[in-house]
Amino acid sequence: MSQEQESFIADIWPTGMCDMACPFCYGADVPIIHPGEPLIYTPTQETINLTGTREPRSEGSTDEIKKALKMLVKAGLNKINIGGGEPLMRPETPDIIKFAKEELKLTVYLSTNGTFLKRKYNEVKNYIDILGLPLDGSTPEINVEMGRREYLHRNISRILTHFKEVPPKHKVKIGTVVSK
Repeated sequence: MSQEQESFIADIWPTGMCDMACPFCYGADVPIIHPGEPLIYTPTQETINLTGTREPRSEGSTDEIKKALKMLVKAGLNKINIGGGEPLMRPETPDIIKFAKEELKLTVYLSTNGTFLKRKYNEVKNYIDILGLPLDGSTPEINVEMGRREYLHRNISRILTHFKEVPPKHKVKIGTVVSK
C-alpha cells in the first residue's frame, strides 16, 4: 500500500442532528422539540439549522452507509472519522462502527460530545481506535461562555476521570475551541 493510500480517510456523519446548539459549530441540525417532548432521534424529524431555517431531514439508511463504506474501502479507504451532528444520537451508529472495524478492518475515530456516551460506550468501546471529546474551557463557566451546555464540562470531566481510573484500550483526544 502506498503512503497516499495509507492516509485515505473519510469523514462519515451518520446524522447531522445534535442535542446541542454550539455557536461555533459548522452546521449540525438541532431538532425541533416542543415543551415536554423527549429528545428522540428520527431520520426524518424536522430540524432547525444555525441559520434559523426549518427543514425536513432525510438521512441515508444504515445499509446505504455500509454500502458507501464498502465502495470507499475498494478505492483504498483505511480510516474513518465518525462525527456529525452527534453521531450517537442515531441508534444504528454502534452497528456502523462495529461494521467498519470488524468487517472492513478500518481505523475508527469517533467524535462525540459525550452526551450519549454513558448509554452507548459498551457498544462502541471495542471497535474504536480514538475517541474524540470536547472540552471548551477549564471551568464549567468558561465552557458555557464558549457556547456549550452547562452540564457538558461536568460530563466530560467525569468521563476523563473514569478513563484515568480505568484506562481504555483506545486513545482519547480532547478537542477545544481556543479563543479570547
